[in-house]
Amino acid sequence: MDNPYVVAWHGYATGRLPPGVRGGAAMGYRAARHLLQAHAKVWHLYNDRFRPTQGGEVSIALSSHWIKPQYMSEQNIKECQKSLDFVLGWFAKPIFIDGDYPESMKSNLSSLLPEFSEAEKKYIKGTADFFALSFGATLSFQLLDSHMKFQQIESLSLRQLLFWINSEYNHPKIFIVENSWFVSGSTKRDDAKYMYYLKKFIMETLKAIRYDGVDVFGYTVWSLMDGFEWHRGYSIRRGLYYVDFESHDKKFMPKSSALFYQKLIEKNGFPPLPENQPIVGMFPCNFAWGIVDNYIQVDITPSQFLDPNVYLWDVHQTKKLIKVDGILAPKRKRHCVDFAAIRLQISLLQETHVTHFHFSLKWSLILPLGNLSLINHTLLHYYQCFVSELLRVNITPVVALWQPMAENQGLPVSLAKYGAWENPETIQAFVEYARLCFKNLGHRVKFWITMNEPYVRNLTYTAGHNLLKAHAKAWHLYDKEFRRSQKANGIDDDQNVVHDKLRIYYIQNYINEVLKAYTLDNVNVQGYFVYSFNDRTAPKYGLYRYVANQYETKPSMKHYREIIDNNGDRNSGPNKSPFRIKLMKAEGCNCKFLNGV
Repeated sequence: MDNPYVVAWHGYATGRLPPGVRGGAAMGYRAARHLLQAHAKVWHLYNDRFRPTQGGEVSIALSSHWIKPQYMSEQNIKECQKSLDFVLGWFAKPIFIDGDYPESMKSNLSSLLPEFSEAEKKYIKGTADFFALSFGATLSFQLLDSHMKFQQIESLSLRQLLFWINSEYNHPKIFIVENSWFVSGSTKRDDAKYMYYLKKFIMETLKAIRYDGVDVFGYTVWSLMDGFEWHRGYSIRRGLYYVDFESHDKKFMPKSSALFYQKLIEKNGFPPLPENQPIVGMFPCNFAWGIVDNYIQVDITPSQFLDPNVYLWDVHQTKKLIKVDGILAPKRKRHCVDFAAIRLQISLLQETHVTHFHFSLKWSLILPLGNLSLINHTLLHYYQCFVSELLRVNITPVVALWQPMAENQGLPVSLAKYGAWENPETIQAFVEYARLCFKNLGHRVKFWITMNEPYVRNLTYTAGHNLLKAHAKAWHLYDKEFRRSQKANGIDDDQNVVHDKLRIYYIQNYINEVLKAYTLDNVNVQGYFVYSFNDRTAPKYGLYRYVANQYETKPSMKHYREIIDNNGDRNSGPNKSPFRIKLMKAEGCNCKFLNGV
């Protein structure tokens, strides 16, 4: 039988699943007892009457989650054991150990848990020829009641679960009879998320076999094609084949995950192919290491030092500052140090040891009316200060003129209102805006990006045509009027943009792929930028978390900094990397970055 935990608990206790009986805990535990007895009878039937001639094997498919302690205390570890006992051990212990329920269930449930006689225990014990395991989103996690977690934390570590089963249940041979994750019901054939989890689970299975000595002899993906899911209906998809539920004949086609799984089976795992091997090499001496963020934090709140008023501190009564009427201090000019937000962001960037920082200006704030009749000089001064401070600490600014965003596409309201990029007048408005930015920032900014990742999903041909013309006009404007005096570059950027460990993995492997392109393929790659600077401007994508008005360093930032600082040589320390990179600080290199200083 398949997943008796779900049948007993949600079929007869909670009633969430068929047959939908809401009989409470007592009925759920009675149903589980009958399920165990029924399984044992069928196993003995096969063992006595059919095995001698058919030579087959029989088991019961048990689903489980994995759980880890909220805090590493003895009590929390015991609660984790209890959580596994109440779900997997409920059926696994009687079958694989001694015919009886886990001690934690017997001591906590008292009279609710039916007892087995000694004869029944003996009859149930050993009625499985292998351990059939189900581990997936619905059966293992979504149908796990919160009280079954005992205030501990769920985890997707299949490897740890396999190791625990191996240790807890006398080293059985294990067949993973159901495993996968899910994607949104709107996902078509490009199911990258599903493929990521599929690869993750299969690799964890391989590690359990190779490193932990667990006897796993088979693996089965759920499922062949999209269909109706017990718990979520058609709102999710879990198949290797995409099913078009709207078509008359319900046509189905292979997804990316099906092709991946096909190749995996052909190769029987992950063989060390030459093209996938890490490379040892050297980046060019003047290679640029950077971070990219959509926007910088803008806070133009005046500094207290710009206030000409004189104050006295009332230390005896109100404990507040009291303004002295009729006395004013001499006014002074604004200075870049007046912006506290700039100092904080620069210090965070310094901490990463990058050489370049890529960010976008806000067109809609610099020119609120979309033309030069109203210019936000305070914001322009802020940007001037920001790039000056970058240069002061030897970080080269890479500045994008326009970054699309949800509100009005990042355009001034007047332009967005009258057709946005559908309107050819937006082209000339962009050119005038570009001229203003080149004039005010160009002496400090040497790398310009006209348009940063324009959306293409719903872009009309007219809008795309106008975007190209606007970019070309801005480039030619710079080339004719500013390049000779400012000595910089213009670039048009159109790149398509979970867990920090995953970010570390991708940073490490992307950089090695860049090195292969430079070393093996002779591609003239001159820089690499990590997305993104912090979670405040790009939630979940940053190298810094932003919590309670404070920035916290993520492990991925430290990893990226290590690559920069140690010439990419991460093999010598405790956090070994499978590749070695030598970059800017190579011995004998006299590197100079074009930063205008």
